[in-house]
Amino acid sequence: MSKPASKVPAPALTATEVIQALKENFVVVSAVAALMGIGLATTFLAAYLGVFDWHLLLFIQYADIITFGLIAIGVLSGFIGIVQSMTQTFLSNHDAKDRRQVFLFALAAVIVVVVFNVGTAIYYHEPYVHILLGGLVLFFALGWLSFVVSTIAKGTWPTSFDVMLVFFFTLSMAIFCGQWLGSTVKETPTFNQDVYVKDQTLNDVKLVIMMSRHTVLFKDGVLYVVPTADITKFRTADRDAKPKFIPEEQEMSDEVMRWTTCNATTRSLSNSTIPPTLTGSEIR
Repeated sequence: MSKPASKVPAPALTATEVIQALKENFVVVSAVAALMGIGLATTFLAAYLGVFDWHLLLFIQYADIITFGLIAIGVLSGFIGIVQSMTQTFLSNHDAKDRRQVFLFALAAVIVVVVFNVGTAIYYHEPYVHILLGGLVLFFALGWLSFVVSTIAKGTWPTSFDVMLVFFFTLSMAIFCGQWLGSTVKETPTFNQDVYVKDQTLNDVKLVIMMSRHTVLFKDGVLYVVPTADITKFRTADRDAKPKFIPEEQEMSDEVMRWTTCNATTRSLSNSTIPPTLTGSEIR
C-alpha cells in the first residue's frame, strides 16, 4: 500500500504579498480605515466625556467627529507601521519560547508598577482611579500586541476569528483610553489652565475638550461650556500663585453656561457669579 501524501504547508506570507493585496483593494481598505477611524474616535470621545457627564456628547458636531476621525486614522496608520516594523525585528531575534517569556515579564512589570503606584496614592490619600485605568490600557495593549505578533508569526492571512479578536482588543483599548484620559484630567492638576473669555478670566480650570463651537472647562465639580469663539487666550495655571478673592459682583458672560455634574442640568450664568475660590494669576 502506498503511503498517503503528506500535507505540504502553505508558503509563508511575505510583506510584498501584503502590500500587493492592499494596492489591489485600495478603495475597500481606505473605506474600512475611514470607518474604523471615525468609529474609534467616536468611541474614545464617548468614553472620555462620559467621565465628566454623558450629556456633553450633545455638544459634539459632525465636523468634530470628522476631525477626530482623521486624526485617529493618521495615528493608527503610523502606529501600525511602527508595530509591523518592530514585530518583524522581534520575530527575527526571538523564538516562540522567548516571545512568551518577554510578554510574561512585561505583564508582571505592568502589575508591579500599577500596584506600587496605587499603594502610594492610597498612602498619600490621592486619587488613583486613573492609575487603575492606565493599567487596564497597558493590559489590553499587551494582549493586542501578543496576538498581532502570534498572527504575523504564523505567516498566513488572519481568519474571521482573528479579525474579531483584534477588533475586540482595539475597541476595548479605545474605551479604556478614553476613561483613563478623562480620569487623569479630572484627578490631576496637569491640565489646569487660565482661560481668558472676552473680558472675563477663568483661573486654574481644567481644559476638558475644545471643539469647533464649544469648549468645556471643569472646576470643583462644575462644568463650564463656553463658546470657543469667545476664548481669546489660554495660559498654563500658576500652581504657586496664592489664592485670590474674586468679588461676588463680578459676573460671567451670558453666553457661558454652567453644567453641574450632580444633576446634569444646564443654566445660564448671567445671574450667577464666578466661584470665589478660583485661584491663579491676577485677573486682567
